[in-house]
Amino acid sequence: MAMERVRSGSIPNISIKSGFQKNSSLTYTHKLAFLRFVEIQTNRYTDNRYRSFSREASMLNTKAVALSFTITVSLFYLLCAFFAYILPQGFLAFFNTWLHGIDLSIVASKKIFTLGEFLFGLVSISAVSWITGAVFSVLYNALNRISKS
Repeated sequence: MAMERVRSGSIPNISIKSGFQKNSSLTYTHKLAFLRFVEIQTNRYTDNRYRSFSREASMLNTKAVALSFTITVSLFYLLCAFFAYILPQGFLAFFNTWLHGIDLSIVASKKIFTLGEFLFGLVSISAVSWITGAVFSVLYNALNRISKS
């Protein structure tokens, strides 16, 4: 049996060119099974659940992105504050390697930061990172809609 798939847009039209003649060796059950298989394959092309690159599948949940970005940045802030408190000289040496020769020891404070400063920093970086994650998600979804149309 020859089967030809012809796509018109995103929905394929499936037609059976030759088959199921009167003297066919296939039983009625085989014919029904084949037709059910063709129907399932057709539905896979027309059902959005099977489209991995559909617009709905690639949209970001703004609240989830903002929250996950906030948690990630807050954990990095906690880790950074921990090492700045425990190993201040190692902390400065580490970040000096990132700044390509700028000496941070000149601008580094000699006083140890207080709990209030730590909490204010944590709250402010959490707020800024939540806003950043939300803006990123909204922009991504908008650009995704524009590129799909």
